Amino acid sequence: MNFRNWLHQLSYKKRIWLSFVILITLAISVTGTMTYVIAAAVLKRNASELSQNSLNKSAQVFDEKLRQIIVSVMTLTISDSFKEIVKNVSSGDSQSYYQLLSSIQSPFSQIQALEPAVQSILITTAIGEFYPTNYVRLKENSFFDTEMYTLIKEYQHAIWIEGHEDLFFRGKDKVITLVMQPLMEDHQNSDIYIIVNIKESTLIDMIMKNIEETTQQFYLMTDKGIPVFSSMSRPSDIVNQQQFITQINQDLKGRFEYKVNKSDYLVNYASLSLAEDWNLLNIQSKADLLKQIRLIKWVSILIMIACLLLAMIYSNILTGFLLRPLITLRNLMIRVEHTNDLTVRFESEFQDEVAQVGRKFNSMLEELALSIKETEEIEIRKRKAEIKALQAQIDPHFLYNTLNTIYWKAQLNQSEDVKEMVLSLSRMFQLGLNNGFEFTTLEKEIEHVKQYLFIQKKCYTNLFDYDVVVDVGDDFIVDITILKIILQPLVENSILHGFKNRRSGGKIDISIRKMMDLLIIVVADNGVGMNVDEIKSNLQFPTQKTGYALRNIYHRLQLYYGEDSEMFFESIPDQKTTIKLIISMKGRDGYGETD
Repeated sequence: MNFRNWLHQLSYKKRIWLSFVILITLAISVTGTMTYVIAAAVLKRNASELSQNSLNKSAQVFDEKLRQIIVSVMTLTISDSFKEIVKNVSSGDSQSYYQLLSSIQSPFSQIQALEPAVQSILITTAIGEFYPTNYVRLKENSFFDTEMYTLIKEYQHAIWIEGHEDLFFRGKDKVITLVMQPLMEDHQNSDIYIIVNIKESTLIDMIMKNIEETTQQFYLMTDKGIPVFSSMSRPSDIVNQQQFITQINQDLKGRFEYKVNKSDYLVNYASLSLAEDWNLLNIQSKADLLKQIRLIKWVSILIMIACLLLAMIYSNILTGFLLRPLITLRNLMIRVEHTNDLTVRFESEFQDEVAQVGRKFNSMLEELALSIKETEEIEIRKRKAEIKALQAQIDPHFLYNTLNTIYWKAQLNQSEDVKEMVLSLSRMFQLGLNNGFEFTTLEKEIEHVKQYLFIQKKCYTNLFDYDVVVDVGDDFIVDITILKIILQPLVENSILHGFKNRRSGGKIDISIRKMMDLLIIVVADNGVGMNVDEIKSNLQFPTQKTGYALRNIYHRLQLYYGEDSEMFFESIPDQKTTIKLIISMKGRDGYGETD
């Protein structure tokens, strides 16, 4: 037995198993990818958690340093020298300015000794400025002309000013500034301001001691994105982006990934408690972080490429060979679907499961062809029965109203109306029965609807008027055959539904005309109108009991005329509602004859 015959004897399951051998290479690719992804995720998570812990610790240390500085300044405000300054400011006495300047030097020295981070201190008052005399004051820069004064007047509490050059003393050192007013028992000395400049370099060194990785970048910035200071000489561009600032302000502390210019960054942040609008940030490049596992990444990529090449070569050969019978069977099914050709047959030299399915498919087509033939015969009989059932349904509401009207007219001795209504009702039922035939002449159909309208006019006095216009050219209406009782349900729909909210003023126009081989029937009224989309849907898929009359006509037209008839609806509420029937007179698939 050669290989080909042996392969033909194999089951479809075993041939698919051969394909799975090739797919093992894909498993290697998945393994390599997952190894890299998991390792990268673990490394990223650990690095992010470590950075967040370091950042939280740095934020606490930073807050503690700011708190110590504030406490030192508060200690200054309770010193005797400062109280003497306040007293002189309150009295407006500037004679003792130099004596007070000399006496305040000792508290200044104590603060700078306790807090080396303090660069300089400036107290502005109405009688003059007080500052360490070992510093050279830049007289051209008045505190009251700076934005610091504007901000503290606006916020009315101690404020922190982001990193800037010292405006008040020579040296132009980079500092951050605390601006505050001393607590007073009264508000008479509210124009006393204490400006404390803090060395930026000292604060940076303090934070760097708490950062685990010295290669990490950290920033101190306001919630509006204004930098306070950073560990980098040139801050990263991402800290100025509005989306980045929005994410920083979502919580007091946290971490997230941020992408800019195709580069990914890991960002950790923590808010300060004293300077509530300041955030301490730590930014790491994701690419730099993942350098440690770059070798795993490249090995994984090489394995994936090799597996992909093998999979492309073998899958193309094996899939085409193994699935050929299945593709043939699929094409046969598509052919049957699009052409309804039940004579096609599946042929295969294999003995596997697909071949068995193909043979079952052949049997199914044979049975389906036989079933369709039987179904067509049953459908013809069913259509006949449905037509009879539809025609047999008479609206009991109309009959009840008619008989009730006849009764009351008899009670009122309106014998002439009674006779006319009885004769019209009798004639209407005679025309409707039509000796059991489904088709009648156009003349009789028009007379049938006129008898119905006459009776309804008697039942609903002054409710409506009607007009019947017939234009069939040179043909005589006695020579045109039509399906019986198709006008009356349309008129009934206008009266019962269109005029349900009226007491008078209704108008029904019936137009019958012939155009080429088409008979066009139009029934229009000025009733409340209808929801055209809902009516169309209800014709196909009845969901409610309403619209029975229209469904009756629609199904009878479909049963007798098929595609040779159409039914259209138009409606403008309280203006005009139109139902149009278009019927071909070339021929009809009827089951009865006219009398």
